[in-house]
Amino acid sequence: MNIEQRRLGPYELQQLLASHPTNEVWKAFDGQKRRYVSIKIWPINAQIDSDVISHFLQEGQELTALHHPHIAQVLDVQTSRQIETGQQEAYIVTEYIEGQSLADYMHSIAQTGQLSSPQEIVELLSFIGSALDYAHRRGIVHGHIKPSNIIFDRHHAGTSALGEPKLTDFGANAFPRPINIPLSEAYYVSPEIAQGQAATVQSDLYMLGIVLYELCTGKLPFEGNNASEVMLQHIRATPTAPASINPHILPALASVIMRSLAKDPAARFANASAMTVAVAKALDIPLHDVVSQSGTWLGISLQNAGSPQDTMNSPTYLSPLPSQQFPGAMPGPYGPSAHIATQGPPSTPIPAFTQGSQTLQASGTVPAVRAPGSGQQETPVPPATGGAFSSGAQRAVVPATQPPNYPYSPPAHSGRRTAAIILIAVAILVLLSGVLGTLLLNFNGGAAPQKELAGHAFFASSGQLNQNSAQGIADRLQTDLQGLPNPQTGKSYYIWLLSEQSNAVNALPILLGTVTNGGRANFTYAGDATHNDLLISYSRLLITEEDAGTPPSNPSLDPTTWRYYAEFSHAPNPLDTENHFSLLDHLRHLLAQDPKLKSVGLNGGLDIWLFRNTMKILEWAGSARDARNSGDINLARRQIVRILDYLDGSQYIGTENLPPDLQTLLVDPTIARVALLEFDVQNQQPPGYLRHIGIHLRELSTAPGVTPAQKQLAIRINEDINNVQFWLSAAHKDAEKLIHTPPDQLGRPEMLPVFDDLFNQANMAFVGQVDPNTNQVKEGVVQIHYNIQRLATFDIARCTASNQSQPCS
Repeated sequence: MNIEQRRLGPYELQQLLASHPTNEVWKAFDGQKRRYVSIKIWPINAQIDSDVISHFLQEGQELTALHHPHIAQVLDVQTSRQIETGQQEAYIVTEYIEGQSLADYMHSIAQTGQLSSPQEIVELLSFIGSALDYAHRRGIVHGHIKPSNIIFDRHHAGTSALGEPKLTDFGANAFPRPINIPLSEAYYVSPEIAQGQAATVQSDLYMLGIVLYELCTGKLPFEGNNASEVMLQHIRATPTAPASINPHILPALASVIMRSLAKDPAARFANASAMTVAVAKALDIPLHDVVSQSGTWLGISLQNAGSPQDTMNSPTYLSPLPSQQFPGAMPGPYGPSAHIATQGPPSTPIPAFTQGSQTLQASGTVPAVRAPGSGQQETPVPPATGGAFSSGAQRAVVPATQPPNYPYSPPAHSGRRTAAIILIAVAILVLLSGVLGTLLLNFNGGAAPQKELAGHAFFASSGQLNQNSAQGIADRLQTDLQGLPNPQTGKSYYIWLLSEQSNAVNALPILLGTVTNGGRANFTYAGDATHNDLLISYSRLLITEEDAGTPPSNPSLDPTTWRYYAEFSHAPNPLDTENHFSLLDHLRHLLAQDPKLKSVGLNGGLDIWLFRNTMKILEWAGSARDARNSGDINLARRQIVRILDYLDGSQYIGTENLPPDLQTLLVDPTIARVALLEFDVQNQQPPGYLRHIGIHLRELSTAPGVTPAQKQLAIRINEDINNVQFWLSAAHKDAEKLIHTPPDQLGRPEMLPVFDDLFNQANMAFVGQVDPNTNQVKEGVVQIHYNIQRLATFDIARCTASNQSQPCS
């Protein structure tokens, strides 16, 4: 609208709060009611159909009837015409709320390296979830859920120092989104909206899931350089696993987050209250903290909100990802909480780095403890972790590779869980040479030569996947270096990713980064714009010391400039008499491209398909149970068929003898070509995912060049594969029983335990379980996924001075 116009009916426009391509938001003064209001104004042009305006005004009457303590009150919905220009406008008047938005709050605490506490997350979801459910029951869809539309009313503090949160911007859904939506809005759209469909109740729940993801990780599930790229990810990409960003997110919470972001609307939660109760259970926050004295949760019956059929009931508690970081790194989950104590920052500040080939300046050195007579650093034992993010389960420490460093403060024990046994970190980057020296054996039992390790680098996946290629898998490289001496005057360290010397692709060297000072450097190479799989073409890492004034375009060919080196061995395994696969071959089959999958039209490694397909089974199991309990038996049966499609594969689904009214294959036949389970060891080709991965793990553990850490990790993953095999087999039995039960009997009470067990078995297969008999963690596909990625870890060693002709070979 014309900025010179200062009045709109009785409202005096005073301050422009926001300007968007299709609308403006103003702070205004209502001269009749003597109060400040907020007005959102849309210019009505010839492209806006008259039916849209009629719908806008009709919905406006419904909006003004919404009265909820956590919805910004809609006061007026009108159209008008400017006298000066004749421009017609539509506008919505709401109460003016003074306070910061959730987006502002998350940004401010992120500056301190912290995240919202568990209590804050549950309280916020309870308030906003109750507002959404209230509107949904009255037929109102919001359509624009995002942190900037949640405002903390500072004049109504309630139990929060920030103020009570209120959901704003109702009514904006009446106008169609522009074709070219801004990037800031693309971050918060559902897959169906990204495909041009109208917003629905399930769309609102997906957007609330994005807010939950952001609260728990400090990151968005999908990011990109433009709106089209981000919306395409909403449609087809798998979000980066939350625990790979915040390693202290328990799988029970990760399971809730991933379900809320399901591509299939029917696989999401039934309502916002069910989602919130599931989060509360996963975080171990007592429900009475958000329940009113009347026994209802802000007007929503807890019996409905928290019933097993509506929630991710019986959450399992798994060991979080490693809290032990590289020496000097800060372990950490969420930030401050009323019941979680925190410790201060480390005495040596973590330096800031830029990504890619930009300069990385490491300031200071990190104190390290060295074992006597060893060139390796000893990783210090981290502080105990507890609170809502720990479990009573234990697991033995297993040497493994490390995730990136996370600058958050570690929690102390929760007051509620005084009996909790502290979870020991799952991974150690630097082998404890004094303690684990006996493990330093090579693949044939001989003693491995001692290496002075300068750090590690491992591949990671952005999650920006493409079903038709290996994009988004192993497309990033996380590097952590420590104890680097200062380079010579006028020199810098250059870190390079190289292909193997015999690589037919002849991939060009990639400059990952530059380090100008000694000390420590921790940085991520985020890959190229197409998210190509790096592991397909690259298998070596080299650090050179070269002229700082003239950055090289390729690593020097002079061996005297080579300082540190790492590689994945491509020597054939003499014990593998059939295929002679090398260590590099196994890593690529698991994480880049498996030839047997490629032969049936599936792009990518075995790991990503195991992860994606097991997650879909969990989504469908929850959806089937919800559909059964809401009376939609037909949907429940179709979801069960989809579960069997993935478990059996298209080769064996016909053996189920499904009822004649059901289609045999309800999923993409290419994806279903490979089963999760094994039905015929002699003839099933490709083998089921679990067995196929197990074969690679067994042969990888004897391949030339395998490190003790890789061998130990392969053993552990293989044990976890057996757990998943047991749970998915149990889920298969439940699905068979349900699909062969007459439809008119599926709604009977005695069938609910079978639906519950199907969901529980799928949930355990995906996130794992704490064995109540032994109090030991049995891990599922989530942890398998993380650990397989950590198999592809470079041990970066100092080049030896005794072999100047090839010091790094």
